[in-house]
Amino acid sequence: MNRFKYTVAAIALLAPTSAFADETMGVISAVFYETPMEWRTIAIDDEAERDSTATLYLGPGFETLSLQGVAENAPTIVIEVLYFGTASIANAPTEVLISVFPGGFMERHWTSEDVELRQPEISFSTLDYTIDGGTAEGTFAALLCARAGFDEVDLNDCTTIEGQFSTRFAVQE
Repeated sequence: MNRFKYTVAAIALLAPTSAFADETMGVISAVFYETPMEWRTIAIDDEAERDSTATLYLGPGFETLSLQGVAENAPTIVIEVLYFGTASIANAPTEVLISVFPGGFMERHWTSEDVELRQPEISFSTLDYTIDGGTAEGTFAALLCARAGFDEVDLNDCTTIEGQFSTRFAVQE
């Protein structure tokens, strides 16, 4: 899943600031470290372009749904779902990665990547899209372990996360 590291690093840089206008696209909520949390997925407009923290990337032979939730004074959550072929409820994801970033990507964070004790789970009740955008609703659960940057995960410092999401998303070819 090394490809995910670069997507997560790029996406984790997106966050609402006063320099940008943002629109709420949806909500991700979860219990993390026994604390209920809620994040927004957003579309960000600046003078030059529009970007989104919820995007389905269409590639040759694969599709990746990336949901990044942001909130003031809270860690960022990233859920990445890779499909070989077409992303749909009928197709099981090839890989799922769930990470929570209290600081930045190179700071200490929690991730399901390289945690073989329990594979992350995701279930969609809705996953519909056209080239103009889509919607996703569902639930997720994972065992997350601490990691700093690209270091090995610390299997002695783990916690669970369980939650749900309901969001619109952008589609990029």
